[in-house]
Amino acid sequence: MSNILRNDINGAFEGFMEIKRTEDGGQIFNVFIKASPESWYYFGMEGSRLLVHSSNSEFNAIISKKTNAGKAKIGEIAFVPGSDDETLAFINRFRKEYYGIEVPYSLSDGSTATKKKADEKKTEDDGF
Repeated sequence: MSNILRNDINGAFEGFMEIKRTEDGGQIFNVFIKASPESWYYFGMEGSRLLVHSSNSEFNAIISKKTNAGKAKIGEIAFVPGSDDETLAFINRFRKEYYGIEVPYSLSDGSTATKKKADEKKTEDDGF
């Protein structure tokens, strides 16, 4: 990620993004971004329904208070609070469909990049 508004980020994040169409031509957009096990966000949009969930409980509370799912008019985006289960359903389906990975994903595990760095440090140590 390069920046958010005027703030430079210049960081790598673990995540998954999918843009596709339904059988009837509707648009589907899913994105999961994980900065750390304690900081991740999921957004899933299909038609005019936007599912939102995060590791940030304050963020989830705001979405729950602001949801307009029962009040949204035709053509308006309906903000819907999500859950860990819905987030994991997307991630596990994505990993299986695009990478052939069937091992369930854990939201609380460290990032793949962190694990790779730890493995590299282990192999660099020659014991002297």
